Amino acid sequence: MARNRIKEPLSRKIFVIFNITFMLALCAVILLPFLRITAISLSGANAVRRGEVGFWPVDFNIEAYRRIWENGAIFLAYRNTLFVVIIGTIVNLILTSFAAYVISKNDLPGVKFFTGMIVLTLWFGGGMIPTFLVVQSVGLYNSLWALIWPTAISTFHVIIMRTFFKQLPAELEEAGLIDGCNEMHILFKIILPLSKPVLATVALWIAVFRWNDFTQPMLYLLSRNLFTLQVVLREIVLINNPALYGLDGAAVDDTMIDVVTASLQYGVIIFATLPIIFIYPFLQKHFVKGVMLGSVKG
Repeated sequence: MARNRIKEPLSRKIFVIFNITFMLALCAVILLPFLRITAISLSGANAVRRGEVGFWPVDFNIEAYRRIWENGAIFLAYRNTLFVVIIGTIVNLILTSFAAYVISKNDLPGVKFFTGMIVLTLWFGGGMIPTFLVVQSVGLYNSLWALIWPTAISTFHVIIMRTFFKQLPAELEEAGLIDGCNEMHILFKIILPLSKPVLATVALWIAVFRWNDFTQPMLYLLSRNLFTLQVVLREIVLINNPALYGLDGAAVDDTMIDVVTASLQYGVIIFATLPIIFIYPFLQKHFVKGVMLGSVKG
């Protein structure tokens, strides 16, 4: 005897169709510009000049990427960016974990006051000029550490991590105390190993922010050898000055293979985007789980 299937209401079908259509359109809006940039960066100079390139390379040519690969300034900017991202993310996670662990304890005297003072910074901040003066006065100006310490902790990340910590069973900490653990041992041996989803989520947010940030490097860095990748990318793409970094459209050898400025600019964009694209799939499962677990309860 066949089971009676529950007929879906018409409104449900309309919602599903609309949802699928909307998501496909959103994916197209995001993906098509990226495909066009990639196509231009891999196309021949004449095809780019004539405007023949759409979403697929014409006269396939990797000369732009060869120049970028051989350019020392680009890799120096890569090194600076990786230093800021890796060290900055580690510093952020450590300080955020400390702050979140403290205010997650309901029995801590004055915990509501401290939590309120931390949350208050979501609405009120010192501003750009006072922060700049502080960075200058403590000797961090024109140093890569100026990109790390002023943003070493985020209130939003503290609240997310604190919410996750509060959901962990209190019996785990009690068992640790009975076994002779102090608070530092409990945090690093019990709490953090159980908090991989929220740690991965916060780490992804921090890494993407630091990778894409160009405001702080523009404010705090003077030496060109300290510039991060986003500042170099800004000068090449927005200011339209690739020759400043030894990238231009002149002939490169006896074969007279040349590269137009657009191919170099778009090649640098792809070069700067690939690391985040490669990292995200490995953290995606933790990202979704961490957001849900860190936001269900207050």
